[in-house]
Amino acid sequence: MRLDKVGVIVPGLEGFAFPRMVTIEQHFPRDAVGDVASELADQLAAAPLPDIAGKSIAITAGSRGIPHIVDVLATAVRFLRARGAAPFVIPAMGSHGGGTAEGQAAVLTHQGISESSIGAPIRASMEVMPAARMADGTPLFCDRLAFQSDGIVVLNKIKPHSSFRGEWESGLVKMIVIGLGKRQGAEMVHGHSILEFSRVIPEAGRSPPRRDADPVRRRRGRERLRRSGARRRRHARCDLSARA
Repeated sequence: MRLDKVGVIVPGLEGFAFPRMVTIEQHFPRDAVGDVASELADQLAAAPLPDIAGKSIAITAGSRGIPHIVDVLATAVRFLRARGAAPFVIPAMGSHGGGTAEGQAAVLTHQGISESSIGAPIRASMEVMPAARMADGTPLFCDRLAFQSDGIVVLNKIKPHSSFRGEWESGLVKMIVIGLGKRQGAEMVHGHSILEFSRVIPEAGRSPPRRDADPVRRRRGRERLRRSGARRRRHARCDLSARA
């Protein structure tokens, strides 16, 4: 940048000798992905995923604007469908959108995210399930529809936060802890000072799930109850036959 000579005399600095100035040039990284959809498809294809045929998979969509978000979601949907899964999109934005299901769906619509544009249904709900608890007792929650699905694809941009610095700032963990927690989860986490978020976000992300919040454990528990009930019914029939 070149500056023209300024003929302004600052009172008191008439005899001040400024040091010699030189022109410098700074180059900033311009890394960019040319074709976002193709890059995502390649990355997904290379990921070591389990068999998801017949599985219900939730994909998160936030309230922050992300370039090419419609293409990104549509690519994720096509990938999951090609493997036999049944994907759907959920708003994962904490209390944004007025803290209502309708408001959060409208936020997605404003970004161009609709069933027709991404090829999958959008299911908005503010109902949550208890998912975990931090060491200090703070409860953590998860969107009920995502919680009851067979898997969750957390899709978000990763960037520095504007209000705090830490190991994890704005990105996937914050979406899991606050975005998926809906209004109730956001209120719990925001009960901590923003000055503590550099500690709170990683701690919340690492909090072990509640035993009763583990869907696999709950499913196995229901199966045990069904088997136990079936055994009791068989024993009752045997007892009645013996009495007869």
